[in-house]
Amino acid sequence: MPNDDKAQSSNLPVTLKSVDKNYKKPEKRNDLVSGEKYEKVDENVSELVKLGTNGVTYVSEDAFPALFQATKPKAGYIFENQIDDKYKRNIDGTDYAHSSAVVGLLDKKSQEVRDAEKQAMLQYSRDSLINVSDSDQAQNIRRQVDSFTNKTLPKLRNQRGIEHDEVTGEPPEKGFAFHHSNPKELHTDPEDVVDPSKGINVNPKNHSDIHRNNVNDENQLEEYIKQRNSNPENGA
Repeated sequence: MPNDDKAQSSNLPVTLKSVDKNYKKPEKRNDLVSGEKYEKVDENVSELVKLGTNGVTYVSEDAFPALFQATKPKAGYIFENQIDDKYKRNIDGTDYAHSSAVVGLLDKKSQEVRDAEKQAMLQYSRDSLINVSDSDQAQNIRRQVDSFTNKTLPKLRNQRGIEHDEVTGEPPEKGFAFHHSNPKELHTDPEDVVDPSKGINVNPKNHSDIHRNNVNDENQLEEYIKQRNSNPENGA
């Protein structure tokens, strides 16, 4: 099911902006395909694809029939069953999918289909979404997100509001800092990066030990904390 509660604890509010209709249109790979079909995709991308203030491109479920060259029921099946739930969210009452998931599925289907016309249309849909995500409009939004993120990161420790080391329970020491449960080098969700609920406060010794043990996601971090507390000398 689409997630409509994702951003409740993040510092980064998400609203949607309409796509600039002057985004670069992709190559039409099959000249035998009706121009009206290409125009239908253009129309759906312009009207039903949105740019989030988090720098992410979102594709409305209503755009799926045109993008996937499918009937509405079959397009609904694609959205519900072939897009992982973690890439879906509901914004202002409309169901959307993260464009990266849609692009990946369009690419897969374009490589597998044997109908030359449908292949060309799937490729056109894929390339349209890529071009929107690479547009000057999208890049400008991401620059704003980068600036906001850099200003917000130093605030996360205080916003978390926990004044003890969350690995060992020890009092804070010099260098007490916020550690992302899902390291931002590997997990790039822009909302999670500035969400104080998506990390822990730790002293420098434990912070270094977490990195030294190559803890790469929240599940590994939870297991690391359990092992540290069952064998405290491991972090010495």
